[in-house]
Amino acid sequence: MDDKYNVLALLEASEILMKKGYQPERSLYFAFGHDEEVSGYRGARHIGELLEKRQLEFEFLLDEGTPLLTDPLLPGLNLPVALVGLSEKGWATLALKVNGTGGHSSAPPDHTAIGILSQAIVAVERNPLPPKFDGPARLMVCATP
Repeated sequence: MDDKYNVLALLEASEILMKKGYQPERSLYFAFGHDEEVSGYRGARHIGELLEKRQLEFEFLLDEGTPLLTDPLLPGLNLPVALVGLSEKGWATLALKVNGTGGHSSAPPDHTAIGILSQAIVAVERNPLPPKFDGPARLMVCATP
């Protein structure tokens, strides 16, 4: 199910508004991808390319995943509020390089370059970056940074 209920809610709300004759002041575009969890190369990338090809510029963008808060979860919040996404999970790209000596498979060295590189990859995997709650997300819910 993931976030598909948001898709249905947007489409249902739009249909109801159209049936009531609602005319927005600006054009609205809904774009739904299908592969955001695995890169977006087949969904969002093509959507972006099409919008760019059509030379469309937008006033603002709303993305999935930001909830409407109705409970007083934040200090001083007494009315429903829609959150605007300001940050996302982090990521890192690493380039690992090993220099080794050549040789022949009949007399391999004790530690080959591929073995050393494999151990380095395992070491990185066993030592993930520590979680960090920082920046705009922290400022939103904490009185002091």
